[in-house]
Amino acid sequence: ALVAEGLPAECPGTTGSETFLGEPATVVQQQCGGSIIIGRSLTHAGRGYYFTILFPADDAAVEATLEGLIGSIRFIDD
Repeated sequence: ALVAEGLPAECPGTTGSETFLGEPATVVQQQCGGSIIIGRSLTHAGRGYYFTILFPADDAAVEATLEGLIGSIRFIDD
């Protein structure tokens, strides 16, 4: 909610839910100045995490690469 409330008025965002890294996550997406910003917030083992990617709105290859990088993140629990 804090992330969504902090979005600039000229670049409103949408929020949704998904499973990310095996945890329920809130997703905030906005388009601003020719770029798309996607942020995912979640908690794991009592800690909060926020992952953000930004890419040109017209570049599906960059989006796929960044989503692949985000998808490669794993939590290592001790």
